[in-house]
Amino acid sequence: MQNYNKLYTPENRFAWAEINLNDFSCNIGLIKNYLERFKTSSDSLSPGIMAVVKANAYGHGLVEISKKAIQSGASWLGVALVQEGLRLRDGGIKAPILCLGSHAPEKIRDAVDNDITLSVTSIESARLISDLCREINREAKVHIKIDTGMNRIGINYKDAIQSIIMIKKMPNIKIDGVFTHFACASKEDDSYTILQWSRFDKIMAE
Repeated sequence: MQNYNKLYTPENRFAWAEINLNDFSCNIGLIKNYLERFKTSSDSLSPGIMAVVKANAYGHGLVEISKKAIQSGASWLGVALVQEGLRLRDGGIKAPILCLGSHAPEKIRDAVDNDITLSVTSIESARLISDLCREINREAKVHIKIDTGMNRIGINYKDAIQSIIMIKKMPNIKIDGVFTHFACASKEDDSYTILQWSRFDKIMAE
């Protein structure tokens, strides 16, 4: 019988996760194949997959899971903090990285220097990025987050068009994408998700 007292240390807890990397890779492949059916003849690229790996890949190992995700067909990695993106770069990962959350002003240059795309969640955050990048004569790549109903962070969908136009005019910022966050996508009743999607789709159409 194992001596569990020897097993338990601050680095070796009773609870752990074992990830079957073959199954993980297979799951990404299944999702990628599913997305292919939404590709239209006018699309130059297939729909991509962003593997969200914030919080140490939800406790599963940031660098290890990220490498496997990219190898298996994910085209982007999503993190919550610039520091997480820097860990991925230090781990040798060169794939596109999006920092999904807000970021401290002092981390903006780190993001730009390491080719980490920043999220813009307000006019103020866009202006901050623009001003700091103008000081260092660099350009930041950004994705604009639209709040379609999550009611957490992001530009309110009612103000989205006007805000995007304003941000596009700011110097030293390159808009590479626009995204939203579904509040309850896993619920069986998808009526609210459909409402959020319709709001987002209307913005994209304009």
